[in-house]
Amino acid sequence: MPPLPATGQISLGQIKNEFGSGSPGGTTIGQYRNAYSAGGVFNLPFDTGIPTGNVSIRFGNFRGKRLNTVQVINGNGGTTSRYTINPNSQIAVGGLRGVNSQVRSTAKNIVYVYNITIGSQKNSDQKVSALRTNTISAWYGVNDYSTNGGLITLNIVSSSIVGAGGDGGQGGDDSTNGNNGSSGTSALGLQVPINSISLNSSNLVAGGGGGGGGGGSREDSKQIRRAGGGGGGGGAGIPAGSGGQIRGSSEQSAGGIGHDGSTFSGGKGGGGSNNEGECRGGSGGGGGAVFVIGDQVLGGAGGDSNGGDGGQGGESTRGGNGGNGQASGADNSGESHGGNGGANGYSIVSNSGIGIPGVINIASNFFGGTAAGQGVS
Repeated sequence: MPPLPATGQISLGQIKNEFGSGSPGGTTIGQYRNAYSAGGVFNLPFDTGIPTGNVSIRFGNFRGKRLNTVQVINGNGGTTSRYTINPNSQIAVGGLRGVNSQVRSTAKNIVYVYNITIGSQKNSDQKVSALRTNTISAWYGVNDYSTNGGLITLNIVSSSIVGAGGDGGQGGDDSTNGNNGSSGTSALGLQVPINSISLNSSNLVAGGGGGGGGGGSREDSKQIRRAGGGGGGGGAGIPAGSGGQIRGSSEQSAGGIGHDGSTFSGGKGGGGSNNEGECRGGSGGGGGAVFVIGDQVLGGAGGDSNGGDGGQGGESTRGGNGGNGQASGADNSGESHGGNGGANGYSIVSNSGIGIPGVINIASNFFGGTAAGQGVS
């Protein structure tokens, strides 16, 4: 059923067909000016521009209007992870009409995500998203969006949607390079076209990548000496990335374990070890973060170098790389390389063929790049 005509006369029958019937005693046009309380939190008109309250209402107010459906995902201040919107929870504004996929396919469908923290899961796959919209088929009963005219608006209010942080890479030894840090995951995954996204006093933040583990070294001109690399710092997110561990070996001085990340800050990389000044391990890279205060990106610092190569600090696009191990110039020495920092996730990713609308920021934090068509999982 298409929206009501934008021009010409509008009949009460057309209004009833679009918005539903009134009381059993008879429908009057005045019944459509009652504001609808969605979830007991948001008051909505039957459609934008239809008067509410004790004011006059005319048939002309319904030109070009359409049924609105709404759901409020109210977390009551709680925390969850990997939440997928359920289109079957949409109800008609005003409560005068039933809602199914066919009805949603021509309606203006409004979703509020309210007073909730939604995290993700560690996966090292940027397509993994904390909040997912659900698919075109789930919303409209078809796989081809071009066959219907439904609209979806997503409103995130007093909430935090945050991707997971990647774990830091394990530090290396003289024969094994430091491991790469894991990638962070993303905040919002669009599996259906969205007409608009608005943030109100909310956070929409990508997860940070883990820092790379530092490389190790060996020097054995007179005696065997080994130095281990530090672990990479964990990336920022929910859950935050864990700091990377270290490798143990005989005759080895141990590097430092990487520090865990936190919700918005990357963890510091573990320091590289120093074995009597003859061989040194590289320090771990810091965990990545996209959250910004002023001009400061809250990525973790690289670990203390202790004479070896220092690991890089975490950045707004990835975790820091681990430093290389260093041995003295004698024969029979060995050095390994630091691992690479994991990539940060995205604030928004979408499935193939689905664009990403601009985000309206109202007293909110929106951090991390977007990736249209990369896929959502």
